[in-house]
Amino acid sequence: MQLSQNQQQAHRNNLSPFGRDAVERWNAVEAQPEVEVPQRTIIPRDGDGGWGAVHTPPRWTDNYTPHTIIMHHTVGDLPDGYDLFQFIRNMEDWHVGREFSTIGYNYLIAADGTIIQGRPRNAQGAHVALPRYRDPEQRHNHNPNTIGIGFIGTFVNDGDMPTPEAQAAAEWLINNIRSELPSITAVRAHNEMSGHEGNEDFVDNQKILDWIRAFNTNEEE
Repeated sequence: MQLSQNQQQAHRNNLSPFGRDAVERWNAVEAQPEVEVPQRTIIPRDGDGGWGAVHTPPRWTDNYTPHTIIMHHTVGDLPDGYDLFQFIRNMEDWHVGREFSTIGYNYLIAADGTIIQGRPRNAQGAHVALPRYRDPEQRHNHNPNTIGIGFIGTFVNDGDMPTPEAQAAAEWLINNIRSELPSITAVRAHNEMSGHEGNEDFVDNQKILDWIRAFNTNEEE
């Protein structure tokens, strides 16, 4: 029920100082304008507005049912003033040189919150498997049925975090993926996957590990 100004003043006069303070705080909250949530877009691989992918991604299927989102960082920073799309194309060339078909991550997130598609959401990534010389039987290949998201930057030291813009973009992306793919049951850091415990991704950064694990608060213990 909305009270008139006279009714509000009469009610305020009958309140204790604590109560009057609470009303003032509530009115201040009510008076604040609504914050507009920015519309997010994902930069595609090619076409209008795309970053200009050169190499063909692996075959994908509408039946791909990933169960885990795996978080990474690129361990490589975008130099000041350097073109983001050129940086992504350089990364694609580097990954192809490692015998990937294209960028290994499904998504990349820049410091300003820009989200880039590395490969289609319904395509298997190349972001969490050991080289065959270290794992000949590929027992620790977690690429099937996972989605890889990489923060652009280096976050190896405890307390190092992506920018607030990048964190907000990651949260939006994770929630978006989960809403479209109910098969997703967990969000993990790279070094939390079996066989990858010593990986440089966040292994010594408890703050970012806690941030990632917070996405799993609804999991059953």
